Amino acid sequence: MRKAAGGEFGWCMLVLAQFAFAEYSRSAATSVTCHRCKGSGRITRTQTTRKVSYPWGKAPYWASRSRAVRPSDWEQWTEVTEVVPAVCEACDGKGTISARCRCGGKGEVLDRKATSDRGAPVFKICERCSGNGFTAVPSTAAYKAILKRVPDLHVRTWTRNWKPFLELLVDVCHREEQKADAAFQDATSFRDDVNNI
Repeated sequence: MRKAAGGEFGWCMLVLAQFAFAEYSRSAATSVTCHRCKGSGRITRTQTTRKVSYPWGKAPYWASRSRAVRPSDWEQWTEVTEVVPAVCEACDGKGTISARCRCGGKGEVLDRKATSDRGAPVFKICERCSGNGFTAVPSTAAYKAILKRVPDLHVRTWTRNWKPFLELLVDVCHREEQKADAAFQDATSFRDDVNNI
């Protein structure tokens, strides 16, 4: 990894650590500001419309009855490109993008087939999020971020060396949380105090 990153090694490790912590701390309640509209919920887009004008006035009444002259001879069509406000499609105008899965963060969805067979609601584990209730940060996002500083990084190198390291960093975060939880339980438990009473 050090050889592939070159002089950008420190920056790459910082980015990998940020992505690892984002993956570790992610939950169904996690939401981020929309990058497309920067949290406003509105964007601007260009729209081309055809507009008609009548430089010589409206067509006279007899123009519609004449074979030689048509009412469209008085019309002048122009294409106008204008910038119009629109609702951001990425966040649906909310300004934030939630990590919550389609299951609503519950991790389980209604099994329609089993429900119709049994006649009572039957729930199953959500297939999209594997019961987590939220979508994971894709490793390709970290790859694209690193690719900006290290453009020579090949996909094969990423999947063989860098991606396992990123997953290892996430595992380190989970293990340290378990150690901290065990230490907290030891400090706050009443096991020793019960024997002394």
